[in-house]
Amino acid sequence: MTLLRFSLSPDRFSLFETMLIGNLRLSGLILRQTPAAHVADDLAPWGWAGLSAQFLKGSLLLAAEAAKLCSSGPFRTKIELLLAALLFQFVVHRRVIRSSADDLNPFGAKVLASILLTLWVGVIVAGLATVLFD
Repeated sequence: MTLLRFSLSPDRFSLFETMLIGNLRLSGLILRQTPAAHVADDLAPWGWAGLSAQFLKGSLLLAAEAAKLCSSGPFRTKIELLLAALLFQFVVHRRVIRSSADDLNPFGAKVLASILLTLWVGVIVAGLATVLFD
C-alpha cells in the first residue's frame, strides 16, 4: 500500500515532465531551435496543473498522517528541498528564461538547469524515502 502512494500519477508525471523538459531545454540538450521562453510558456499550464494537484494531494496526505510525517527526517528533507526547488524555479529560473537570448550565458544556464534538476530529483528521492523508510 505504501508504494501505491508513490505511484507515477498523471499529475506527478506532468509536473516532473514539465520540469525535466524545461531544464533540458535551458541546458541546451533538447529543442535548441526553440527559444527557452517559448518552451516555458508552452509547458506552464501543465506544470501549474501538476503542481496544484500535487499540492492538494500532499495536503490531504499530510492531514491524514500529520503526526507521523512531522517527525519523519526524510519528509522534512523533502519539504526543505521542495521549498528550495520552488523558490529557485519561480524566482531565478523565471528571470533567466525571461531575459533576452543575447543575455543568456550558456554556461550559467547549464549550471542553473543542473541545480534545478538536482533539487527536483532530491524531492523525488526524499519522497520515496519517506514512503519506504517511515
